[in-house]
Amino acid sequence: MGDRALKSQIANRKSQVTILCLALSVAAIAAEVVDWPMFGLNPQRQGLSPTSFPSATLEHQWSTPPPRTLYTYVEGTPYWSSPCLATVAGQPLVFIGCYDNTLYAFNAHTGAQAWAFITGGPVSATPVYAPVGGQPMLFVASSDRSIYALDPRGNLPDEGKRKLWQVETLAWRGTVMPARMSNPLIAAVDGRQVLFCGVWNNVRSGTENVQRGEVLALDAATGKELWRRELGTGAVNTPCLGSVRGQPALFVPYEPGAVFALSARDGKDLWPRPHSTGDELHSGISVAQVNGRQLLFMGGRTAWAYCLDAETGQQVWASPINTWVDSTPAFAELDGRPTVFLGSYTYFIFALDAATGKERWRYRTRGIVQGSPALATMGGELVVCVNSLDDHVYVVAARDGRFIFRYNLGAFPWSHYRKGKTIWESCVVGTLAGRPMLIAPSYSGVVHAFAVGSRDDNAGPPRDSFWDALGESYTIPVVLLVVAVLAYTLARLAKARHRPAARRRRADASPH
Repeated sequence: MGDRALKSQIANRKSQVTILCLALSVAAIAAEVVDWPMFGLNPQRQGLSPTSFPSATLEHQWSTPPPRTLYTYVEGTPYWSSPCLATVAGQPLVFIGCYDNTLYAFNAHTGAQAWAFITGGPVSATPVYAPVGGQPMLFVASSDRSIYALDPRGNLPDEGKRKLWQVETLAWRGTVMPARMSNPLIAAVDGRQVLFCGVWNNVRSGTENVQRGEVLALDAATGKELWRRELGTGAVNTPCLGSVRGQPALFVPYEPGAVFALSARDGKDLWPRPHSTGDELHSGISVAQVNGRQLLFMGGRTAWAYCLDAETGQQVWASPINTWVDSTPAFAELDGRPTVFLGSYTYFIFALDAATGKERWRYRTRGIVQGSPALATMGGELVVCVNSLDDHVYVVAARDGRFIFRYNLGAFPWSHYRKGKTIWESCVVGTLAGRPMLIAPSYSGVVHAFAVGSRDDNAGPPRDSFWDALGESYTIPVVLLVVAVLAYTLARLAKARHRPAARRRRADASPH
């Protein structure tokens, strides 16, 4: 493989990730990255941060003010995007999109708002930070069908100059609908910083019905379109970057049930045909080297987690999760054993052997776990941090799933939502201006920050009722048992009902 095809570099003023092989194991890069510049930390979406907390005694540092106005819930639109973290001109910042059409920048140490940028639609995709040609830049994909490049520095003398460029993915017309934007990524391809983003545009009119899922590659410095690849009429979810036969490859989950391997250079297919999952894909894809083999990890909507060979697109394993998986898997090596971590709709956080798919452990929260795990070290131990739809953020031990920390982020503010129609926010970790921090946004409309402190704000493990202890993953066996008991009871009742009639028939038949 040539060096140009093997390198993807994400840098900021304090930290830099240099990827010697696209999809290199996280252990080799962990020593250099301290911020969280994009969804999943890096283009491989592995989610393992080198951030090291001195202990697991986490103290709540700040939270943003509760929203003064609650807009109507819109299906498919979370309150916040997942955040990205960066230190810009010496200022530690949290960048996060909001359903109120705004991209916010908060001071990571105080929670004070540094600045805000209003787009024309909700911002559900995670922003991306990277210096490009020496210029710090923040990339934002909005449901107004546009991708923006912003100057992320605070205290700009002229806010009108914050926008550096804007690319509209579909021209406006009266019947255009909000776009669905995937979480973008940025990487160096042949020496040029390239921004990749999936988009689903939708136009509804009597004469034109456009439903188009496609992937765009833009020159990060100028916004110039390098290539565009249409995949079909369905939505495109979070891609990752790896390689196929020495070429930089973008692995793209297509929601109707396929995985594409596209050349990062020109968008052409690198597999003979897309891999068909036969399963809706709402999760993103992550990629890692496992025993010298490049593997892809993802979840589906028919109760399985999947692993594919990145070179061929062939399935390596499928692990039964018994429910939907919308969580993008994180990856780490534990005691020399490659492991993937993901959440599920049966409230569990799973750890699976990355080579075989065999379950290593599971930990049950009290709500759906759509969030994508963030991995860090606390007190010398690798931990898994993840949001759950039981209103809490959890921290558990990566080695055995042992409970470590839990905190209430706030209640769901609307009366209801349809399960699986919205992918809610994920937490992230990073070392910001020398301070290890956990940042957890909530659908309550509040962003929370945690750091090691003198006060332990741990809410403790959740209490188990009988049904909690039983666990939703055992719903099918319990239902089968109940059905068997009912069938047995009904059979006994029917038999008892027929006994008097049988006695009467025998009595009538006997001689008097």
